[in-house]
Amino acid sequence: MFDPRDEARHNQQKVNPARDESSYSEQHTDVARRDPLPETTALPCAEICLSASALAQQIRERSFNESAHALRLAHKHLTESRAELNMQAKATQRQDCVLLPSKGTAFFFSDLEGNIDDLTSALDEHRILERMFTNDPDDQVFVCILGDSIDRSRNSSVLMEFLLELKTNPTFSRNIAILAGNHELTLEMQSRSDKPGGAQQRLGLRDEILTARESYTSPNLSHEDSKAMAALCQEPRFSDCRPFIDSPNNPDDDAHEARAGMWLLFNDIFQVLPKMIMSENGLCAFHAGFPARAQFADALDTAHSKTAEEKSQILEAIASITDTSPERTECHPLNLPLDDIVWSDIDPNLDDLADGPLTGYNRRGPNGSPGPGIAWGHRAFERFCEITRSTIAIRGHQHSPPDHSDVERLRTGAWRYKNCVTIDSSIKGGTFVSLELSIENPTPRDLKYHTPLMEV
Repeated sequence: MFDPRDEARHNQQKVNPARDESSYSEQHTDVARRDPLPETTALPCAEICLSASALAQQIRERSFNESAHALRLAHKHLTESRAELNMQAKATQRQDCVLLPSKGTAFFFSDLEGNIDDLTSALDEHRILERMFTNDPDDQVFVCILGDSIDRSRNSSVLMEFLLELKTNPTFSRNIAILAGNHELTLEMQSRSDKPGGAQQRLGLRDEILTARESYTSPNLSHEDSKAMAALCQEPRFSDCRPFIDSPNNPDDDAHEARAGMWLLFNDIFQVLPKMIMSENGLCAFHAGFPARAQFADALDTAHSKTAEEKSQILEAIASITDTSPERTECHPLNLPLDDIVWSDIDPNLDDLADGPLTGYNRRGPNGSPGPGIAWGHRAFERFCEITRSTIAIRGHQHSPPDHSDVERLRTGAWRYKNCVTIDSSIKGGTFVSLELSIENPTPRDLKYHTPLMEV
């Protein structure tokens, strides 16, 4: 049974590094099985480069084949790490849930949307990579990315490669958590520019990979990694994606197929990203919300009366929440708990939950339609905190705070509802936050608020 506050005891024991034998791993590693990857899982530039800005520049200059190779390694690593070895003072992963230790400093960023300059400036300002590399047990730092790292940009692929570079490298891997948001899990949102007038500057991930990233213009089609990308594009499980993949006006069909395959590999990677972060001290973080219509749908008095075993069973369900059905390749998760985590919004006017996904404050779907998630109010949040023993939640997704007396505007890109803090790290003067994990039962007053050096 799974309880984040029991993880401290587990971390004191030596555990065999068992690999995840779930059906998910079996279904989503066909690229690696078909074309075995090199033995190494470490990428060289992250080992020697402790400047985040310099590392980002190296990644910008990668060729298509270098990126394809790095992404294939990242997919293999992330799939295998869904059941990690517990390590004292390090972050561990239980399928879809990352567990932070009770010591160190965690930095939280959300909705970067390709804003790699602010991220690298923030990491360099706080010497994050250097501190991770030093690995001082008294100065552990963790970088937590709360989803929507892509789209509305021309740097989404660079930002994701940067994050995956750190996650793949053993030196940094257990100090970084990358969550999936609705942009990562919704193909339709990746397939369009954000605004008709901003198509040249604000692209979806698909358009960026297919047309706009200069280093991707000339794939080496004789290279094994490029061949694997083109083969991925032809797999039957992506047959429903053909309208997004086909480009009848592109004369370079083979190269286009390889680039389309890279976009699909990004989406395979997004599938194996975790969905929530928890800590034994009372912290919980997610992109948008929690599975309010499933595990947390009981009345509040029922939540109070649940036994520790029942609560642990609910948390165990959260840890394995990813939908592996074939229909998942369509435009949204099609999984109510997962929908709620990556789509839901706060509506302070609600006492509990909206009647359905088409009501309440949730207006986050494609083209301004309501998203698949559900709007939630204070009683739903209280149930969630009761069952998870959380005293603070950190999220992104909802850029504009609702106009309500219970909502407190904290600074540009940050606001609070009850003990839930929403941050936006993409906008001009946007905010990221940090928390000392040694603080027991933290509240929003314990967060430190930061503004990146660079502005967009």
